[in-house]
Amino acid sequence: MAFSSALILTDLNDYIAPSQECIKPVEVKKSTDHNGSSEIKVDNEGSYYEISQDGGESKLEQASISLNDCLACSGCVTSAESVLITMQSQEELYNVLKTNQQQPEEHRTIVISISPQSRASLAAKYRLTPLQVHKRLVTFFKHHLGVHHVFDITYARDLSLVETAKEFVERYQSYLRQGGDLIEQQAQQQQQQQPEEGGRQRRRRPAPGSSQQQQQQQQSIPMLASSCPGWVCYAEKTHGEVLPHISAAKSPQQMMGSLIGTDPVSQQETVYGVAGSSSGGALEYILASAAKELFQLNDVPADPQQQQNGRVVIKVGKNADVKEYMLQSDDGRILLRFASAYGFRNIQNIVRKIKTGKCNYHYVEVMACPGGCANGGGQLPAQEQANLEQVIPVKDWVQHVEQIYRAAPSVAPEANESLKAIYNEWIGNASSSDHVAKLLRTQYHAVTQNLANPLATKW
Repeated sequence: MAFSSALILTDLNDYIAPSQECIKPVEVKKSTDHNGSSEIKVDNEGSYYEISQDGGESKLEQASISLNDCLACSGCVTSAESVLITMQSQEELYNVLKTNQQQPEEHRTIVISISPQSRASLAAKYRLTPLQVHKRLVTFFKHHLGVHHVFDITYARDLSLVETAKEFVERYQSYLRQGGDLIEQQAQQQQQQQPEEGGRQRRRRPAPGSSQQQQQQQQSIPMLASSCPGWVCYAEKTHGEVLPHISAAKSPQQMMGSLIGTDPVSQQETVYGVAGSSSGGALEYILASAAKELFQLNDVPADPQQQQNGRVVIKVGKNADVKEYMLQSDDGRILLRFASAYGFRNIQNIVRKIKTGKCNYHYVEVMACPGGCANGGGQLPAQEQANLEQVIPVKDWVQHVEQIYRAAPSVAPEANESLKAIYNEWIGNASSSDHVAKLLRTQYHAVTQNLANPLATKW
């Protein structure tokens, strides 16, 4: 990835408000004249001028920043966030563990949660099974570092999946009450407008209903995944309009935080998975749950990619990180349209469609990393290595990790006995629905942008 050498990050010192707005740096060309020096001036309008040694001024052009430049720069990260990152860094963890040993009066309880994606990555690296990796990590954290509790985050993931599926059903039913399945109408209109033979467009009269009614109908649909922190952070900072579409159910990591203080939380030394992709299986689980709850269809495969039976039609987009999942009725009608969009380029396409009212999906599994969580920021980098059976090229590394992730025994979340206990004893006894919402749901907030150039500010 190549990015501009003029892109720098400076002056992160607010600790409260968002950091300075990302600005396009000026393009400074190297001069062949080494006899004199120059300086750069910023006027009241934020324009840049190069002042030569003799006092002459020349306006500088702004350099363009590509998407690669933007993603490589952390300039839009608020300094408050940078403080939180520092407080949760590896060095800070070791400092707390050291303090626990040397100063018992300053004792702090340390809890570690292990993600199944990282466990699969380590299993691929060291040629172990996920269960072997899990047991060794538990031993390392507890007996070598002095950590108090180690949890498998798949426990909280099941709770997140159940709540997300419930939320989707609620949204979809509300969406139907607002005037019918507008998404399917739009999809049919787009199909009718496909070019005829000879290049002419077939046009049909749009479905009745004002644009205001259409906007009201689309307030809650499509629902977007919320388990990827990179995607949520990006949406809060750049696309505040789509925040109402993001699922309010807490992510598995947030769910684990809510569960930590309860006794049903399990530290069992067993590893189990859920059907679906390594991005958590949310799309597959919500699709199957919605089919059963909304249309009384019980034959939707837990993982349509592995067990296709014609009920779910899968289409791959222009690249492998975009897929469509269409749930069909017995007579071939499309009941639900789901999609997965991984990577920022595909995310931008989805966001653009939502803003223009042209998104024909009921649910979209959005992930910031190309390839999904198996290629996430917490994973080991791709590397070519040979196991006992074959040589795994770098280009196949993510797929290899995906296969290890899927190899874990699959247990349906609703069949998890520990999860039933959570609902019956902890959530079921909650004093009010507001309390339940606080435990299981979250909120999102758009980050206010300051479009003024901070370098042009006059104090």
